[in-house]
Amino acid sequence: MPSVVFVYTLFLAAVLSVLSAPLLANTPLPKRINLSTALIPPYQYLDAQQQLTGIATEQVRCIMNKLNIETELSVLPWNRAQKRVKDNRSDGFFIASENDQRNAYATLSAPLVQGDWLWYQQPDSQWVSGTESFRKNARVGTTVGTNMHYWLKNSHDKVTTHENLSVLFKMLNRGLLDAVLSRQDMLDANHQKLHLQSIMATTTAQYRPLGVYFNKHFLKRYPALLPRFNAAIPDCRP
Repeated sequence: MPSVVFVYTLFLAAVLSVLSAPLLANTPLPKRINLSTALIPPYQYLDAQQQLTGIATEQVRCIMNKLNIETELSVLPWNRAQKRVKDNRSDGFFIASENDQRNAYATLSAPLVQGDWLWYQQPDSQWVSGTESFRKNARVGTTVGTNMHYWLKNSHDKVTTHENLSVLFKMLNRGLLDAVLSRQDMLDANHQKLHLQSIMATTTAQYRPLGVYFNKHFLKRYPALLPRFNAAIPDCRP
């Protein structure tokens, strides 16, 4: 039987949530927001008219339109896009998965895109991902500046990075890498460039959904932004 203190705590939390909801709803949202991003197909890329589009780009635009927030999108190299938020020069960046480094200066939204990190290897590869030997000896690669890069840097010994995914898969085809860490939708978006007929995804490394990171100082000024943004996500899914 639950204790009186536990029941009272749950009751108090529920009451506070109900009481704060209308207050939060009346809290003003920003009229304008600057978000930094990078070209990472299929999430963000330039169309034939050199206009920024993509799965994540269109979701962010849809959500901000629903919230009546004018949105400025700055396209930068991925490391610079994140640093601008860390330096309080941009209000957020997308699309990204969670890590402690980013959590120090920004807060992640609810997921815009679900999915896993996958290991890609040659079909005849003898390496078994997740083993101690794989972590210490396998030559692995991933996209520079991504959370996959951050994770590999802290968990694997022989890591190669490049901003171009096709370069990494060429290295895999030539035997210069033993495995590449990526996501299936990124692979699908680059399929024609990658020549992947002989390469297969062998294992799931981690489940890592993707969202928008908002600068903590910006959220402190506009506390209603994140819950309102999250609430609008289901209406803007592709």
